[in-house]
Amino acid sequence: MCKRDEVEMDNPQELVNQIDALLERLQAVVEVSAFAELSQPMEELERAMAKKAFADARFAWLAHLADAGRLVGSTRTIDYLTHVLDIDHATATARLNAGRLLFDAPSPDPGPEPAEPSPDPAEAARREEEERKRREQAERDAAARAEARGRARRVRESKQRVIDQELERLSDTCDPSKAELHALALKEAGKRSEKDLRQWLRAKVQDANRRGRTPEDRRDRLTARKNRTIWLGQQDADGGVPFGGYLTAEMAAALRAALAPGRVGGSNTVVAPEEDKRTMRQRMADQFFAIIRGHLSAPERQARGIGSLVIATTLEDLRHVDADTRFETNTGYTLNALEVLLAGGAGSDFAVLMDGLTPVPLTMGRSTRTATLEQRLALAASELVCSGRGCDTPLVMSDIHHIVAFANGGRTDIENLTIACRPCHVTNNDKWDGSGGLGHFERDLRTGTVGWRPPDGGDLQFNETHKRSRAPGERLRARPEASPEQTSPPGSPDVPDQPPEDGGLFDLGIA
Repeated sequence: MCKRDEVEMDNPQELVNQIDALLERLQAVVEVSAFAELSQPMEELERAMAKKAFADARFAWLAHLADAGRLVGSTRTIDYLTHVLDIDHATATARLNAGRLLFDAPSPDPGPEPAEPSPDPAEAARREEEERKRREQAERDAAARAEARGRARRVRESKQRVIDQELERLSDTCDPSKAELHALALKEAGKRSEKDLRQWLRAKVQDANRRGRTPEDRRDRLTARKNRTIWLGQQDADGGVPFGGYLTAEMAAALRAALAPGRVGGSNTVVAPEEDKRTMRQRMADQFFAIIRGHLSAPERQARGIGSLVIATTLEDLRHVDADTRFETNTGYTLNALEVLLAGGAGSDFAVLMDGLTPVPLTMGRSTRTATLEQRLALAASELVCSGRGCDTPLVMSDIHHIVAFANGGRTDIENLTIACRPCHVTNNDKWDGSGGLGHFERDLRTGTVGWRPPDGGDLQFNETHKRSRAPGERLRARPEASPEQTSPPGSPDVPDQPPEDGGLFDLGIA
């Protein structure tokens, strides 16, 4: 790796300007060139762009060291990378993780606290052997990181992301270590496709976890439990959602036993067993859904708010509903009319409507610290997702935030509440004074919309994501006939109390 004095003659801004100018020229040439003229240069350009992945990882790590999140009113480096570089959360996370693996230089591990000299020679010898192994592993890790930095310059970002994802499955006691496997994976990346690299590295991780030993030279029996996880992907064009996970043996055994009744023809349907044309996998999926509905509709879980499936819509949608109409939900996934009916079979329906003159829900004040179910329903209708800039985290995965902090006298009334995902919530400055480089959530008194006020006191910044625009409250606010006077927040002196006329939200009773 070059020392700084060897590259100090190059100004980073000048280099970027040159790259930008050359890319402009390349675009002009590509527009008028034939394939035969472009094939070799474009292939070489693809390989050359791998060098940017190295620079991206280095910059992300430098941003972490500089606490760059403060520049955008946050305590998280990820927020700086996503807002300033305009990259998605997954890309920012991958760059930061790559930077950590390549450039994090942990201080020398002092090892365990010195113990009293043992009168037992065997015990003293064991401690000395543990210390020797620890030092040797630290040396191997340092060498692996240096090797990885050299190899990472030639590996494109998409492959580095594959490596990062698979290394997340490693246990704390793996053998070889994470640093060693990282260097080895970067070596293999040059000769494997992304799919093959993932499969190869997954096998290596599994083997490393099996070989891992605790300091007492015992196999770590909790590796599977530490790696347990479940994930849900993005909704596809057909409305379906991929999901998967990793379970411990007892979880997998319990799930398989619970799914077993679904193997029988006619299960979870009114169709006779002999007429059941579903495949085995379809019947198992239906059984899985039946288990979920049974859990969520249990009486002890009713009316808690958390875990409710909420369908957000307006009366205008209901007037024109057809087979293709899709309704937004507090989970981030949309449902069509048939799916709404299927999801709602677990309980009775009830509705909470919004004021027809304002897209802010009707006030349902409470003096308690925790938002009620009704308030959560109203917020789903009004906001649907987190109020943070560019954030589309759904309500079901978010917190309910007091705009004026409860500790500062803020009431748990609907006009003082908003949706905030955990990252946006923890970076809110309750003092509203910009201290620590942090901004705060604040409601626009003219429109009733909640926005984020930068720490320097600049203009409110609103969530303009597609998901936020699908909230009934936002759609009512966007109507051409909605004037500023019509969109004042509830409780304003110039807006009299009116009966609900438009907009709405339905809770399917799944709590």
